[in-house]
Amino acid sequence: MKMKIMVINKEIMKFFSFIAIIIFCSFSIFLLFYKFDNKYTHNGPQPKEGELIISPDTIDDFKYTYLIDDWEIYYNKLLGPDDFLNKNIEPDDYTSVGQDVNFIDSNNGNELKYAIGSTYRIIIKLPPTEESFIFEIPKTYCTYKLYINGVLMGELDNNSSEDYYSPNARSFKFTVSNADAIEVIIAIPVHIHIGENTSNPLVFGKSDSVETVANIRFLIRSFIIAFAISVALFNLVFYKITSADKENSNTLFIYYLMFCFFFSVYISIPIIELLSYTRTSWLLFESLSFPITITIFSLIQNKMMHLGKIFTNIILAIITLIILYTCIVYIFFGNNLNAILISSNILNLYTYSLAIYLFLTSIRFAYRKKYPKVMLIGTTVLITALLFERLFPNFESIYSGHMTEISGTVLIISIGIVFTRKISAYFKSNLILEKYNEDIIKMLDMQKSHYSKISKKNEILRAAHHDFRHHLFIIYQLSIENNTVQLKEYIESLNEQAKLQTQVSYCNHYIIDTLLKIYATLGEEKKADITIKVDIPDGLPFEDIDICVILSNLLENALKATQKLPLSERKINIHILSKMNYFGILVDNTFDALVDKPKRWLNKEGIGLSSINYICSKYNGKAKFYTSDNNIFHGKILLPLGNGINNWSDL
Repeated sequence: MKMKIMVINKEIMKFFSFIAIIIFCSFSIFLLFYKFDNKYTHNGPQPKEGELIISPDTIDDFKYTYLIDDWEIYYNKLLGPDDFLNKNIEPDDYTSVGQDVNFIDSNNGNELKYAIGSTYRIIIKLPPTEESFIFEIPKTYCTYKLYINGVLMGELDNNSSEDYYSPNARSFKFTVSNADAIEVIIAIPVHIHIGENTSNPLVFGKSDSVETVANIRFLIRSFIIAFAISVALFNLVFYKITSADKENSNTLFIYYLMFCFFFSVYISIPIIELLSYTRTSWLLFESLSFPITITIFSLIQNKMMHLGKIFTNIILAIITLIILYTCIVYIFFGNNLNAILISSNILNLYTYSLAIYLFLTSIRFAYRKKYPKVMLIGTTVLITALLFERLFPNFESIYSGHMTEISGTVLIISIGIVFTRKISAYFKSNLILEKYNEDIIKMLDMQKSHYSKISKKNEILRAAHHDFRHHLFIIYQLSIENNTVQLKEYIESLNEQAKLQTQVSYCNHYIIDTLLKIYATLGEEKKADITIKVDIPDGLPFEDIDICVILSNLLENALKATQKLPLSERKINIHILSKMNYFGILVDNTFDALVDKPKRWLNKEGIGLSSINYICSKYNGKAKFYTSDNNIFHGKILLPLGNGINNWSDL
């Protein structure tokens, strides 16, 4: 009992250590992205007290930077370029833009809940240069006015309502050339801090460098989208055609296509916005695509785990209500900040709750070996990504994407691996069935040949019976004449003929006996020394064709292997027995170790052995193939006659 508990504890430790390793590796990879592919940790120069100074010494090395720190902020003031001309206006404070920050009153240090209309200002000083620079303002979900060097360059709506929210926004780029200084003023007429309503930090840099980063980001996203679509098409071509479990597999197939589609939508929103020349909002699709994506993944997981429809129906009912509510909010209350925030919180709550459900159920079923471990890896990466984004909210990738986008790619790969294995298993089983059919045809041909030989021997026996009286008469005459020498020679001649005409029988099982006779004859023809021992009852609880496939494959492979050896080394031992609660077939044969190397499952021998394994699994039996040091190949087959097989040592 103690030993059993120790074994169970060891398995539990091993299983959860595996999960811990996945979490650790995922978290480490995410940290690398956070450190080296994060706009907030980018090592570009940052403003100090409202000024970014690019010195002549660094202009050649300067590529781009994200304007985050130390923007001048003017609380409760909507200022324009004219307000700063010949006026000594001091900023109320310096703040970060593009991050989740709080307003702090510089006079008393208290947190300000809101600033009702504020202005942000920064001055970028450049050395004399002919370089052109790009200033990019990301998607901003609030009313604003953007001034660059005194010119109104961009404006989003003109609504100063306290809870006004405008999702009809996209990123804008502005090029500046031949300037020694750039003044950037952003006026926000509502109570929302720009840092809470921009999707990314503001970018400033050399035109070619900023465009290069954007192009790389575009290519990476395009590649992931193409990958997701390619995986879906691959399974469209193969999995639907090859799947044996039509009802279950077709459902999984549809779910997988939907998963790839919605994930592609989720990661393609930035590309769509980049290519779009209108201010059409894609925020509704962006908000719903990821929750729908992991919902479809939950349907795939439930199907693979063979969970009842009640779980699937509950999830579908919840996501349907959430989708309806979100659509109503964005269609009828799209400019109401409070409504948008409530919708966003509901989506986040659903996403995290569903991720926890996926993680816990995958652990339970994977531990019971009822769920592929590769799927557990995908689920663990997903929950780690969501946790990471909560712990490190200030992350905006430069090249790759959000952690959830990375985890979604891992999920696609995980499901793809499972489906690819199913496809491979299908092709392998097809090859096994083809070999199975070949064995049947071969067996019929061999039986025809054997029947022909038996018919010839029967004709010889009938002729011998017909000549029996003549033989007796000759023996009688020789005995009367006391011609003992000739009598002895005549009788010996008759004995030799009798040996040739005698039909050996190995057992009462027709199929086994026939195969042994056939291969014994082939062994004689091919000069192989075959030893046969059979000890089985008259009746066996197995289909004759299955016994035929197992025995014929073993004997055929054994005979082929011995043909590569000298005549004196061609040996085959066959032992077929029934002992205790199992039926066993043991075939040992010599082989040339220099010629015969391990066969892959695709070659003929491999498919033959796969056929044997397939039949053994059909009867809950076992098959074992191995070689010993003296160049002997061993094939052992055990099929249960009673409660099953305990171990190999009974043989």
